[in-house]
Amino acid sequence: MTRSLQLARRDVHTWCVGLDVPPETAAGLYAALTNDERDRSARFRFEHDRRRFIVARGVLRELLGRYLRTNPGWIRFVYNAHGKPALGPEFGRRLRFNLSHSADLAIIAVAGDADVGVDLEHIRPQPDCSVIARQFFSAREVAELHRLPSHLHIEAFFSCWTKKEAYVKARGEGLSIPLTSFTVPLTAAAGHVHEILPARRWSLCTLRPASGYIGALAIEGSGWRPRRWRWQASLGDHGALGIEALGIEVRHPVRLERDRDLKIVLVDHLEVVGEVRGREPVVHPAVIREYVVELFGPELLGPAVDIMIAAV
Repeated sequence: MTRSLQLARRDVHTWCVGLDVPPETAAGLYAALTNDERDRSARFRFEHDRRRFIVARGVLRELLGRYLRTNPGWIRFVYNAHGKPALGPEFGRRLRFNLSHSADLAIIAVAGDADVGVDLEHIRPQPDCSVIARQFFSAREVAELHRLPSHLHIEAFFSCWTKKEAYVKARGEGLSIPLTSFTVPLTAAAGHVHEILPARRWSLCTLRPASGYIGALAIEGSGWRPRRWRWQASLGDHGALGIEALGIEVRHPVRLERDRDLKIVLVDHLEVVGEVRGREPVVHPAVIREYVVELFGPELLGPAVDIMIAAV
């Protein structure tokens, strides 16, 4: 049985998706694509670009299917005049999403009842970043970039660029919004939420999904809690083996032993859940169960959850 997903109130989920998957995984994701999406994938000249499109689009369908509790292949997308995708009207407006990919990584953002945009960039040398900044950044952003030490220019450039792109994608108005018409912070700690100037009804969040990558999330309104998850290829009927199948990122080996604490790190973008002893957070299994129920609903309570935890 495929596990369903749900959004807690004021949560926005970002999913990190590795696009380098085994051929059998790509084939399974391809099966859920529409004929139009398959035609689009066939037009890519290089096989690695074709595979990345298939995986990103297939995972988007898989995740939305879990939130909507429907078959991924039944999901229909519609597009506004500027090309921003949304769910077909038969699904209402209860779920908003956005997708971005760069190199072999993708980010998918999912929110309820609020427009959302996401952008991702692989950090790489950009010799003409100052020229691009003068053309597309606001005067305040250009001045801030020039005040930074030279060794920080590239990352600050991509940090600013992703925030601006995420905001424009969230608005869904394309190039009708000049990139020079608003200002975003160049640098920020991952997970810290900022407002956009002058559009204060929008919030921004820096994403650092993997080493060598930087991204940004833009969402309408304030008071949102960004939560980070990682998608992994499914194994059998229970999703990917272990806790990552439940969207909980494991940073340490997991042991489930009688009368002992379970040592694990639960990362939800802003905080580590559990008690910190020394340098290693210690989280009791009951905390995991409570966290899983909050996200997936009470139907996951029971032995199945413990089996998945023990299997890591």
